[in-house]
Amino acid sequence: MSTLNRKKITITDIYCYPVKSCAGFPLAEAKITNTGIQYDREWVVVDDHGKFVAQRGNKSNGIGIKSMCQIKTQIDDTHLILTAQNMETLKIPLDNTSNHGKNYVVKIWNSEGTGTDQGVAAAKWLSKFLSRELPGNYKLLRMHERSNRTADLGIAQIAFPDGFPLTIAAKSSLLDLNKKMIRKIPMNRFRPNIVIGGCKAYEEDTFLRMQIKNMEFTNKKLCPRCVMITIDQSTMFQDNEPLTTLASYRKTTEGVLFGINVNHSNLNKGIIKIGDELIIIEKTQKFKIT
Repeated sequence: MSTLNRKKITITDIYCYPVKSCAGFPLAEAKITNTGIQYDREWVVVDDHGKFVAQRGNKSNGIGIKSMCQIKTQIDDTHLILTAQNMETLKIPLDNTSNHGKNYVVKIWNSEGTGTDQGVAAAKWLSKFLSRELPGNYKLLRMHERSNRTADLGIAQIAFPDGFPLTIAAKSSLLDLNKKMIRKIPMNRFRPNIVIGGCKAYEEDTFLRMQIKNMEFTNKKLCPRCVMITIDQSTMFQDNEPLTTLASYRKTTEGVLFGINVNHSNLNKGIIKIGDELIIIEKTQKFKIT
């Protein structure tokens, strides 16, 4: 197979975000499943009315609670683990799947998925912590094994991300942005799944078809960014950056853009690791920013 790489592009970082809008954690390697990185956005928090909770919300079906970013996540062999300041550690068994709890249909922006209630202990923990910012009753749901939610474009299956199974960003793109900023920001503002090195700033915009090992990925859409990137993931401090700076040179009719939304075939399964090469099979100019 012919490729378009002029120089070697490699994976420098991999991240998993098990609970939608909570903090993620780095991985040395990750299993690619039919919904993307294993466990990524497989859980979602909802309120009493079944509306999903995220660091940002909207008027129709999302509840905005910034302190979601203060909930740290981890996965071990048997549990999803949640920790937060002045809270006891919460452990949710990974085998707590479709045979446990009530099932709920959850609307994430424009599409619906099915989640299974993860129990009273998780609900009490989340309600206690999140009620510090917005009083309410909250529960944790996990994607039902027969949930059938598809990506915004294409046929890829997804759990509870906004619209795509994977987001890819280049280290050089963040470096270029930070050169224009007074205060530098880390990559976690953009919550990518895969970070790559070895390409020019924003060159990822033009990557149409990519391959990692024997798995193929397709750039479906540049990632338009919302106010969530203005929230410091460590302190919850919020101002207008980096949206203001990005908008000065990365704004289009699609929005303020950073990173790419990527689909993969549901048949793509395997292990990706830091250091793996990202091979460019096909490029496009249709995403070029002017």
